[in-house]
Amino acid sequence: MPTTVGHKIDVTSPLIHYIGSWVRGGSKKDPAGEFADPDQPRYDEETFVFCDPGSQCTASFDFRGTEVHFVGAYRSNRGPVSFTLDGQDFGPYTVSTNPQQFQVEYFNGTGLLEDGIHTVSAVNAISNNLTYDLDYITWTSTVNSTVDTRFQDDCAAFSYQPAHAWSVDLGNMTGFDDGTGHVGSMGSSATLKFSGDRVAVYGAIGAQGAPFTAQLDGGSSTAYTQRQSISDTPSEDYLPSQLIYYADGLSDGNHTLVLSSASNSSGLVFTIDYALVDGTVNQPPETTGTNATTSVPAPISVPRGPNTALGVVSAIAGFLLVVVVVLIVYIVRLRRIVADLRFGYLGATPVPREPEGSWAGGNSSSFAPTVHHFVNSTSHGPENTSIPRNAKATKHRAGPRTLPSNETPTTTASSETEAASVVFPASHISPFRISRSAEHTSLRNTSLGPLPPPYMPVASPIGQ
Repeated sequence: MPTTVGHKIDVTSPLIHYIGSWVRGGSKKDPAGEFADPDQPRYDEETFVFCDPGSQCTASFDFRGTEVHFVGAYRSNRGPVSFTLDGQDFGPYTVSTNPQQFQVEYFNGTGLLEDGIHTVSAVNAISNNLTYDLDYITWTSTVNSTVDTRFQDDCAAFSYQPAHAWSVDLGNMTGFDDGTGHVGSMGSSATLKFSGDRVAVYGAIGAQGAPFTAQLDGGSSTAYTQRQSISDTPSEDYLPSQLIYYADGLSDGNHTLVLSSASNSSGLVFTIDYALVDGTVNQPPETTGTNATTSVPAPISVPRGPNTALGVVSAIAGFLLVVVVVLIVYIVRLRRIVADLRFGYLGATPVPREPEGSWAGGNSSSFAPTVHHFVNSTSHGPENTSIPRNAKATKHRAGPRTLPSNETPTTTASSETEAASVVFPASHISPFRISRSAEHTSLRNTSLGPLPPPYMPVASPIGQ
């Protein structure tokens, strides 16, 4: 469904065409002095440009839409400014006031336009003492939807020619979306294929940005430039993720956009970050990577972007997670070893927890662990005088049980894999320990040291 949307660009945008001697506010060329204008923070994003007094300056902007607004400041040293919209003149308007006013509309094109392509420009009258400035520009247009699809620079929708003129090495440029970007040298061009009614392309601007041209669907080429004055400090004279090309109101179907570097200097670079297109008719394509590895100069700025910090945090979090997992495994294993050593049962099969009703004749629906005991020479039960070494064992519910001399030991198990609970007289227990398995119960000689004291329960190891 067609929707009216608003757009805004700062005075550093490549979409604005400047002619004449324009000065960035707060720069070394500012008569007020570098960063000496106390009112600079009152401008949007604290940025503005003004015409050097004594010269004539023009700022023009091409757009598709239904209205447009030029915004600046009314200050005591500002002179008259005139506007031209699609060949029709407006003004001059007086933009000098006291007290000063900031972020004020110089020109408002509301209600004057049909939805189509338009050109608006501002120009001043030459004066040795007066000037005018610009803060930002807004306009409105109609689009088919407000859903966007993002095409990263390394996806299949982009192609780069020739390969040797492009590099994916961003050098010290940071802040690129998803941490990827393409950097072109002289003679480089990038082709973007998409569908739908609009396209927006983003890149970096700064002191080492290159001029470039844009050609849509084989039409005429329009000149732009990524070379913009951002700061007098070299490390700050750079902005990533800036809108470098925009078009909407396009016909349905497929379109081709060609962006070409117009640089004649090896010190200027042309950058591509990503593009936004109509999300209702474009699906995010797969990334293809690139084989281009040619080194080209990059801006010498080092602004800190969010991707660097995010990568460091992710690496630290991953390392800590691995450490925690290793510690947990180590602690669990250590506790098992300590439990085995504590009960003198190292190397034997752990005693399982058995249901309360698992002995012969039992019929209980509740389950409780069976407590097993060893009996040594200090046993409090009646003493057996003898028992065959190959005797079978019998299960018991609780407490030690010795066998009368006329009773044959028996073994009772609830399943093939269940181990028996064994009680031996004192005369037979000292040189042996229990060997338990799924198939048999036997005695093995052991040298594990003295047995535990009488009636010490043999508990299941931790975690079993």
